[in-house]
Amino acid sequence: MFGQVSASQAALERSLDLLWQRQQLVMHNIANEDTPGFRAQRLAFQGEFSRAVSTRTNVSALGARGSALSGRSSVTASVVEDNRTIGRADGNNVDIDSELIEMARLQIQWQLATQRAGSHYQTLRTAITGGR
Repeated sequence: MFGQVSASQAALERSLDLLWQRQQLVMHNIANEDTPGFRAQRLAFQGEFSRAVSTRTNVSALGARGSALSGRSSVTASVVEDNRTIGRADGNNVDIDSELIEMARLQIQWQLATQRAGSHYQTLRTAITGGR
């Protein structure tokens, strides 16, 4: 019972993992803004969210057990070069303004996700101690 991870806890942990990975890539892009030939990198999900949604549907069918998401591997991402943006004359395509905006957005998402995690664990603590 205590060794099982709930579906919501697994999803929350995975979202924190993905936010951390995205933040690392943005920082890597910013650090290489002046590197000739550097291509900005992004995370590509390639349809993984649709598989996660179907997994979530299966978890709903299972009821409260939620064991299908306990593996934390339902959503994966791969690092790809961003070929959508046009590079400068030196071949670098990092747009520092959009990277800084992305970093600010990721920081807000991180704060919200960690608050949600704290709330989740506070609810568990309250349930375990019987509200004392």
